[in-house]
Amino acid sequence: MAFSSANGAIEFDDYHRWAQQPERMLERYFNLYFNSSSEGKYSLDAVLYGLTADIDRKRVRLILKVTIENDVEARTVWTGVIVKDVPLKNSSAVDFSAAAAIAVNQTAEAVAAKLQEVAE
Repeated sequence: MAFSSANGAIEFDDYHRWAQQPERMLERYFNLYFNSSSEGKYSLDAVLYGLTADIDRKRVRLILKVTIENDVEARTVWTGVIVKDVPLKNSSAVDFSAAAAIAVNQTAEAVAAKLQEVAE
């Protein structure tokens, strides 16, 4: 887990390690899920820029860049960055995981809404 502070320093919690980097895992599953659910007309490229805990601001921030392509017309229909901030109660692994889960759910809902919007 990466934590940032007001002076811009980034600290890593070596005790609470993940089996796989959360950014890589989430990016992979965003791409797998949304590409398998778009029925072949649209493809999505998701790049996770960050999933961090900001101790000073007491928040978890998830930043995802999304590009949606219309595969039938071979053109980009939307590109944007989705940023979700979720309050962080304490600087613990449990609270980080809970806030990160909320941020992931909110981001997935935003991606699904954007896919539905471009499909209309």
